[in-house]
Amino acid sequence: MLNEELVKSIVDQLGYSEFFIITFIMFSVLYFSFSALGYLFIIRQKSFKKVQSKPFRSEQIMTEVKRSFVSILMFAILSLWMCYGLKNGIYKYNYSFKFQEYLIEILALFLWNEFYFFIVHKTFHLKIFYKYHVDHHFSFVPSPFSAYSFHWSEGLLLGAVMPVAMFFYDFEFWSIMSLPVMSIILNALGHSNLDFFPDKDINSLYSFSKRHSLHHQNPHKHFGFFLPWLDMIYDRLFSRNVS
Repeated sequence: MLNEELVKSIVDQLGYSEFFIITFIMFSVLYFSFSALGYLFIIRQKSFKKVQSKPFRSEQIMTEVKRSFVSILMFAILSLWMCYGLKNGIYKYNYSFKFQEYLIEILALFLWNEFYFFIVHKTFHLKIFYKYHVDHHFSFVPSPFSAYSFHWSEGLLLGAVMPVAMFFYDFEFWSIMSLPVMSIILNALGHSNLDFFPDKDINSLYSFSKRHSLHHQNPHKHFGFFLPWLDMIYDRLFSRNVS
């Protein structure tokens, strides 16, 4: 890893415009790298069965890319708040790197990301907000380019997963930097419309891509992303009360 003091010095010297530009470029590179690789893999691979056999909609990929640019713009706008928070003591990075702590924090951020996504996703499926979330469900059959394809309001809320987490805990700098990478990898896989483990039950941990593709087909179930248990817990707590 880079020298702790050097990294801290570089981050401390960044102004608002630099934060904005770096964030926009970083998420653009992540999005196009992993989405393009995922898309090429889908159209060339022969090993995995598609969850949905229907073709993509006309102009779907271009629409997803355009909407993803808007989401990336929202992430960059959020970085201005991050910059303000770092300069005014609201947020702090832990610039030391300890491998064991890094692994624990990555696990914690993964679980937080799943929980936060579930809450935001479930909220946007409420009748009053679904008119905004429908932008994402334009993709009846998801593609890796669907990963950031949101209405700007949803992109803004989903992008806030990092600053909300940092409000409660001073994570290692490299843990926070790893979160967008982990997120786009899972997003590209989850929107691949491929059934990587066809022998696994729909509620299996391994069936995440199958569940999310079926969610795009039927938006009334499978609100979680990678973990199936949040849906199970929610259904057990609330469906029982409704009945």
